[in-house]
Amino acid sequence: MPVTEQMFAVALLTQRAKKRSRSHARLRLALQRSTDPIIVIDPGHDLIVEANTRVCRLLGYPRSEIVTCELRAILPLDMAALREFMRSVITHGCGWTDKLRCTSKAR
Repeated sequence: MPVTEQMFAVALLTQRAKKRSRSHARLRLALQRSTDPIIVIDPGHDLIVEANTRVCRLLGYPRSEIVTCELRAILPLDMAALREFMRSVITHGCGWTDKLRCTSKAR
């Protein structure tokens, strides 16, 4: 059976998807092993898309709940500072700040 251009494109896309999946798994493992509290956000939608165990413990959220939260749930007063930090990260490709203060879940 001859390999067509479409078949090659599908195989290439599948290979890229597998590599992304492995990269995502390595990133998730590093995130969970970190002793620092870390959240991963979707800046376009102001959503939390990933959070490690440390941040969940500190803020009192189960992971299943925090990854469905809007950012303002944990950063209600610091949205301007967060947007400034996000712009810096997007511009430079990475970033760190200690200027944002999170609120824990009401118990």
